[in-house]
Amino acid sequence: MQTPIVYGVDVAKAELVIAGPGAKCVKLANRASEICQWLDEIPARSFVAMESTGSMHRLLAQLAYRHGMTVFVLNPRDIHHYARALGSRGKTDRNDAEVIARYVAAEHRGLRAYAPASELQERIDLLLRKRASVVRHRDALRKALRELPGLNDAAMRAMRSLAELLTCIDDQIEELVRSEQALVQRSELLRTMPGVGPLTSVSLANLLERVKLANADALVAFVGLDPKPNDSGQHRGRRRLSKRGPSEIRRVLYCAALTAARGAWKPLYETLRHRGLASTQAVCIIARKLLRVAWAMAVAERSSPRKDPLGPTTLATPRAATPGPQPISRTRIPGRSANAATAWAMRSDAPTIRCYPSLRIYVQVGTVVPRATEKLSASPRYWKPALVSTRAEPGLS
Repeated sequence: MQTPIVYGVDVAKAELVIAGPGAKCVKLANRASEICQWLDEIPARSFVAMESTGSMHRLLAQLAYRHGMTVFVLNPRDIHHYARALGSRGKTDRNDAEVIARYVAAEHRGLRAYAPASELQERIDLLLRKRASVVRHRDALRKALRELPGLNDAAMRAMRSLAELLTCIDDQIEELVRSEQALVQRSELLRTMPGVGPLTSVSLANLLERVKLANADALVAFVGLDPKPNDSGQHRGRRRLSKRGPSEIRRVLYCAALTAARGAWKPLYETLRHRGLASTQAVCIIARKLLRVAWAMAVAERSSPRKDPLGPTTLATPRAATPGPQPISRTRIPGRSANAATAWAMRSDAPTIRCYPSLRIYVQVGTVVPRATEKLSASPRYWKPALVSTRAEPGLS
């Protein structure tokens, strides 16, 4: 296989420092005209790599992608640790560009190439990030002015102004979502999950449309909700979240999981707490499950938007209420993946109670209720044929 030609770029607001093959180093102004001129001079299908720098790298990344280059936008933390591993003793723009080029030349097979988002997706993502920034500053301002009674009126005016700003941002997000019917449908579908509101549904819908991933595990890892091991020999260290990827998605998922843990998924939360897990750990597990269900919903919608992900099934018809014990009417459902089963159950409007033994959940009128009386399977990939009952278990009717 031919070795790719790699260019590492250290991006600043006004200048680009480019390290190419050999010891050649080029400096350009961070302007479209000079960038396009440089891209026309380098070999076709070269690798162009840069660190993520907020918005300063976007011009170079978009232009390089349009010129047919393979573009890599890297995590600055990875480059920092890679430079330390190489024994780098100093930091200059040229040195940073050379480290970027060396990193991509060695690790490009395991890296994800850059693919630009659409204008709509980028606008929604920008508004969501700016909204999160406004909320953080509002909370900080409220705490800073809490013990200053002489400024109550001024503080209330500032809070009202920030509330109006948040309302304006929400209106713009809603208008953008309404401009694309597919995004509207996916957002409404995601809102059927327990604890998921308008903000979380739009964030997940935009993420699932913008980033193409192979499976639910890849989505969990992309968001940073995957636990990373800390083992060595006989030592088994504590697992912690990797926390890589977009932090705002993790925040809204955590808030959605908190709401779900107080409502439909409270039995699961209590089961996890009885196992000895801390409250934060239990909520993170629920957030991870919500993310997997969202993935299953998106996959089912893409593959067959008008069909259930489990295919055609025969559901039991609920019997009329009569005095005395109610008989149980049952039928079998063919086995499918756990995530698809949960997504299908949450989309169904049939007034029945469905029991999935491998998932340890009951489903009533589109609401997923984890079962607290049985031990939860760690990561069920496939569930066995289950019985569907029209008689509700105690406490679920």
